Amino acid sequence: MKTLSTFNLKVPWGHIAVKAWGNIKNTGVLMVHGTLDNAGAFDRLVALLPHDFYYVSIDLPGHGFSSHYQNGIKLSFFTYVLAIKYVLDELQWKHAFYIGHSLGAQLGLFFSLIYPKRIQKLVLIDSIIPELIVKDEIISRIKKEYEFISKKYKQNNLHHYTKEEVMFALKYLRKNCLTSEAAEALFERSVTKVNENSYIYNRDIRAKIFIIPFMGFDQYLHVLNEINGEILILATDTLLYKRHIIFELLNFFKSYNIHVIRIRGNHDVHNNYPERISEHISRFIKHFSSKL
Repeated sequence: MKTLSTFNLKVPWGHIAVKAWGNIKNTGVLMVHGTLDNAGAFDRLVALLPHDFYYVSIDLPGHGFSSHYQNGIKLSFFTYVLAIKYVLDELQWKHAFYIGHSLGAQLGLFFSLIYPKRIQKLVLIDSIIPELIVKDEIISRIKKEYEFISKKYKQNNLHHYTKEEVMFALKYLRKNCLTSEAAEALFERSVTKVNENSYIYNRDIRAKIFIIPFMGFDQYLHVLNEINGEILILATDTLLYKRHIIFELLNFFKSYNIHVIRIRGNHDVHNNYPERISEHISRFIKHFSSKL
């Protein structure tokens, strides 16, 4: 599937950068990546999905080519959820399908809880809810975030890297390794070229500390009672190793219209091996397709 266009959506703090594929008149599918990734994370997956949809993949704030949030402040999970609303409003989509990976999956789930029925179908790739912080770690966690942000705010120097260094980092210096093809898909929007072989990262360094709300498991279960619409969860061993919490969640979901499929691969399977999940997603979204 050829890229239809790249464009920016206006938001109060700047813009959200977009890649889009397909016919704009077709059903809209919003695609949202995970922490420190960008819209390129879905390039390889989109090529394997049905052509009769309009796919819009965004760079989250502080990622790829999108504007950063105001410097010097703590990043907020729910500010990112609000960004999803701004995107849908700018696209003038009253309803949409949604495919999210990791942080993008968590944002989509919470957006669907806050704005019931606006997301008609929701695909969660290897994530459900944000990381849990136990009660006795809350203060130390907040302090860690504040110290990190205030330190980085004072460091205005931008390090320069070669393409080889950036590609090595994308492939091997992550919690989950990427193939060369997957790293290449992220490269273009990860950096800005300074000269012939010198690049600076586009990412907001604050996102290195996971963007999570301070909620307990009981609070999550309470808000998840508001789930409506159809959900597909694609889970790898990276997700399922948190067995107690995840299995409790999956057991909780049994009374809802939620499909869970176990996928072979690591956390970035959608980029590393998109063919392992494309058929599942295709069946899920093709089951109900309508003009928006």
